[in-house]
Amino acid sequence: LVARVTPRCQIRIGCSVTRLTADPGGVGYRLTLVDGSAATFDQVLVTTPTHRAARLVEASAPRLAAALRTIEYASSVIVVKG
Repeated sequence: LVARVTPRCQIRIGCSVTRLTADPGGVGYRLTLVDGSAATFDQVLVTTPTHRAARLVEASAPRLAAALRTIEYASSVIVVKG
């Protein structure tokens, strides 16, 4: 995925995001990072578990946050023998 997407967009990994809001200018999304800095992007792909995603969007999209919190997770185990 990274190899196909990288030529067309900016990818940041290893950045802890504390908040995701709609950009005040009406275009894109604003991410607030754990160090207090912020950046605006046209599009954002959220790949966190839903309970973490709910915390990111709580302030700007409370209905989405509530919906995300209703998604249940089940643990799983894979055992390979041989």
